[in-house]
Amino acid sequence: MWRAKALACTGLALLLATGLAACGPNMQDQPKNKPQSASAFFADGSSVRPPIDDTVARGQARIDGYYYTGLVNGTPVAASPPR
Repeated sequence: MWRAKALACTGLALLLATGLAACGPNMQDQPKNKPQSASAFFADGSSVRPPIDDTVARGQARIDGYYYTGLVNGTPVAASPPR
């Protein structure tokens, strides 16, 4: 019985030591660029690339106008769009 308790305490101590070691300040001190800030990485001095024309973010394509606007050819429809 005491071996199980000793093993559990040792495991808990190792888990806590590993967890505390991972909480260092390294992630907050890593190099990063803020949006629209100057950078020497790209030739034009920008830190980000402009979005490509006609791209749509995932989940933001509103292809079905009937569902999002309730209009068909610019006129309101009588029934609610199905989900």
